[in-house]
Amino acid sequence: MQQGKRRDQVEFSYKVCAIGIVGIIAIAIVLGLWRWMEPASVDARPPGPNYNYWTPTEDDLIMIDSLHNQVRDIEEDVNDLNVSVTRIDRKLDDMIDEQNKEAASQYNDEYQMWITGEGDTIYE
Repeated sequence: MQQGKRRDQVEFSYKVCAIGIVGIIAIAIVLGLWRWMEPASVDARPPGPNYNYWTPTEDDLIMIDSLHNQVRDIEEDVNDLNVSVTRIDRKLDDMIDEQNKEAASQYNDEYQMWITGEGDTIYE
């Protein structure tokens, strides 16, 4: 006797093990037959990254061309805006330089404030 078990317990354990092994073998056979009997793919193209081919129609080509034209027009508009912004930036820089020159010509030494080494404030 194994580990103090009765004869009917040992026979039941053997039967359960046999049924389990037969079940596993049956499942393996069914899966193998299922794989073998599976119908072949109707699509003759090879599977992989190029599996989904797209052939554009005339309407697709017209739409792509119109999108290309829209992108080109937008790029031209952006370039025109860039030129305009550059011109505005130059004009603003010229105006600021002009104001600085006018302020420098109006500036007088009379309004210059100096602080001496002793901490006295002198206006010249």
